[in-house]
Amino acid sequence: MEWPLLVVLITTVLGFVVVGISNFIYYEIFREVRAVSPEWQMSFWKVGAKSRRVLKRHRELFPDSRQRSKMGWLSAVGLALFLGGTVFGILATNAGWIKN
Repeated sequence: MEWPLLVVLITTVLGFVVVGISNFIYYEIFREVRAVSPEWQMSFWKVGAKSRRVLKRHRELFPDSRQRSKMGWLSAVGLALFLGGTVFGILATNAGWIKN
């Protein structure tokens, strides 16, 4: 396996994993909001459409919590890794470093 392809695979998979960890932290935030607020008893399947409201409610209930910033940083880093690996893969393929 060529080294540029290995770099692309590792960075994109690592970015995907970091975004997954961020998603796990988001659902932990949602569980905290749901445990404290009885009016927030919604299904886990419908929470994606109301993510901003969940984060706003978490900020109101737990103003000193660091989970929101941790989730944001992990999302940003994971997205940067994923997109960086993808862009590097495209450029390396066009430069002929990765043969298709």
